[in-house]
Amino acid sequence: MQVATHDFSSEECNIAPFCPFVLIRIKALGAPPPVSGTPSKPQGMKISIITTTFNSAKTLPHTIQSVLAQTYHDIEYIIVDGASTDGTVDIIQAYEPQFHGRLKYISERDKGIYDAMNKGLRMATGDVAGFLNSDDFLSGANAVERLMNALQNAPEKPDAVYADVHYVDDNDLSRSVRYYSSAVFRPWLMRLGFMPAHPTFYCRMEVWLF
Repeated sequence: MQVATHDFSSEECNIAPFCPFVLIRIKALGAPPPVSGTPSKPQGMKISIITTTFNSAKTLPHTIQSVLAQTYHDIEYIIVDGASTDGTVDIIQAYEPQFHGRLKYISERDKGIYDAMNKGLRMATGDVAGFLNSDDFLSGANAVERLMNALQNAPEKPDAVYADVHYVDDNDLSRSVRYYSSAVFRPWLMRLGFMPAHPTFYCRMEVWLF
């Protein structure tokens, strides 16, 4: 199994206008493992990061730790569990105090991953939302800070951002075994069913349809 890391680690951007969106690709340079960060003061916009789980006990701790490590303070973390039986909920509950009220979760049967995703969006109260899969993690403590800086401060006023993906060895999360660049993506490709790297896609809440 390979674990994907979402790297928003560079300030360089490609600007891609798309009706009704403006999308920005944040280029990724390198794949540092998650490191602990000191949360900065609230920067004005809240982001809701949503993780859906079902029997995800093996990989979920790395996912949660990468969210806890972020330097961006105003994060609402939402976990939607599909009634796991492998201890996933125990892991969520163990980490919950470290979020100091910024973690919300539910555990109940659902109709599949898309049903769970929509539940997460309905629970979200952030200005921006996106999904972090339960076997993925953010590759760097400033990942969220970078993407939120692009959403808030880019002159194009983007509606969404996306980035590149590193696939890493699940026995050594610091070792990248494959690199996926989103540079090939163009907005017109969406008409053909192609999307930017969806695990890296974060969008203003008013644009989401759920």
